[in-house]
Amino acid sequence: MQSALDSVKSICLTTDTWTAQSTTQSFVSLTAHWINNDFVRKSAVLHCELFEGSHTGVRLVQALTDMLRNWNIEGQKVHVVLCDSAANMVKALRDAS
Repeated sequence: MQSALDSVKSICLTTDTWTAQSTTQSFVSLTAHWINNDFVRKSAVLHCELFEGSHTGVRLVQALTDMLRNWNIEGQKVHVVLCDSAANMVKALRDAS
C-alpha cells in the first residue's frame, strides 16, 4: 500500500469520527482515494483507531497529522479532505491547512 501511495501525484482523503452503538467507544478513521497510473480509481482505509477523550479540533488535527505522517503523506500531495460538517472536524481541517 505504501508504494502505491508514494507513486501518486495527488490524493484525496475522507475522515470521520463515530461512536459504536454497542459499546459507546469512539473511533476516528482516514481513507485515501486516488487514481493510479492506469487511470483506475483506488481507495483504501489507511487508519482506524479508538479515539478516547474529548473530540476537540485540536485533538482531531493531531490524530490526523499523526496518521498522515505514519503513511508519509505530505500536505502538498493532499488535494482535498472531505468530512461531515461537525464543528470540531471543520475546525481540525482548517487548523491543519
